[in-house]
Amino acid sequence: MKINDEPTLEEIKDALHEPRPLPMGRKEFEEWSDRIIAGAMVGATPRSLKWTLAGCIMHLGPTEDHKPDIYFIKQLRKFAANQTAHMMMEEIKADAKRELEEANQNTEPKLHVVDNMNEKKDG
Repeated sequence: MKINDEPTLEEIKDALHEPRPLPMGRKEFEEWSDRIIAGAMVGATPRSLKWTLAGCIMHLGPTEDHKPDIYFIKQLRKFAANQTAHMMMEEIKADAKRELEEANQNTEPKLHVVDNMNEKKDG
């Protein structure tokens, strides 16, 4: 450690990768989730991030009781990226649909359906 007891960058990296016990109890969860959220630097409400972290814990295997902080930090960041990507896909899809509808309104159909049912048959 440095002389002023500030952790070095290497010590911080090591701590992020060190397996830690999962929170058991409300106080532990609040402290743990606050630490993860601070590290993830994701622009969302603390409530929604804590909901997501609770879900992350629920999806761990039945024998997993220790995980490094970096695991959850990366999950929060990936979920935020997924949400952004999904939003962009929906916007692109809506724009393409609108453009197709506009294009179809501005052109006359090139093919027509011929109704043969009303024609007299020779026979």
